[in-house]
Amino acid sequence: MVSPIERMLVVITTLLDPDLHDALEVAGLYPAGGTSN
Repeated sequence: MVSPIERMLVVITTLLDPDLHDALEVAGLYPAGGTSN
C-alpha cells in the first residue's frame, strides 16, 4: 500500500521530471503504472 505522501511524491516527480520517475520506477522505488508504461 502506498501512503498519500508517497503518492504525492510520485505525482510531483512525474510532473517535474518524467525521466527520473521512469528511472525510479525501474528501480522499484515507485509502483509501476500510469502513463509511464
